[in-house]
Amino acid sequence: PSTLAFFGPYLQALVVAPTWTYMALMPVLPLLMYAPVLGGRRLAFFFAWGCLIGLSGELLGTTTGVPFGEYAYTQWLGAKIGGHVPYFIPPSWFAMSILSLDLARRTTSRRTSRIVLATVFMVLWDVSLDPAMNGAGAMFGDGAVVGGIDRFWSYPPADAFKFYYGMPLSNWLGWFAVALVIEAGFVTRPSCIF
Repeated sequence: PSTLAFFGPYLQALVVAPTWTYMALMPVLPLLMYAPVLGGRRLAFFFAWGCLIGLSGELLGTTTGVPFGEYAYTQWLGAKIGGHVPYFIPPSWFAMSILSLDLARRTTSRRTSRIVLATVFMVLWDVSLDPAMNGAGAMFGDGAVVGGIDRFWSYPPADAFKFYYGMPLSNWLGWFAVALVIEAGFVTRPSCIF
């Protein structure tokens, strides 16, 4: 039998449950990993800054289309802040931003280079993330809803210049802009060890 026929009845559980687990636990690892290094106050700043800037970018994006392009989250990531951004999303901005910055720190010692490289790492993460999350149910059937799942977020069909798995170029530019603000805020903090 085809993959769709085999997994179809279970696809919702196989996709949604692991995604929720991943999204819920994603910020936990960096919080545990960096607590001994950063201490409570600095870690609280990193968490608050990453979540605040990530949420601001997402709320702006889901209500105006700037900076990511027009998109909307579906119901699959649960309750939403302001009816637009799932609660899981801001902590994921923190988690991936601090991990990207740590990787950049291990790659270059120049402050500006660390900021830019960490920002590029964030965009590259989205390069792999977006096709899976934007086409979660479509992966088995040419855009069809499979197992009750369509997408975790979607771009409207009329959005201009979709060049990579249905993503507009503005998505990557938006990721670069939001991540740059987060990473610059992390690095330029006087007590930053990165």
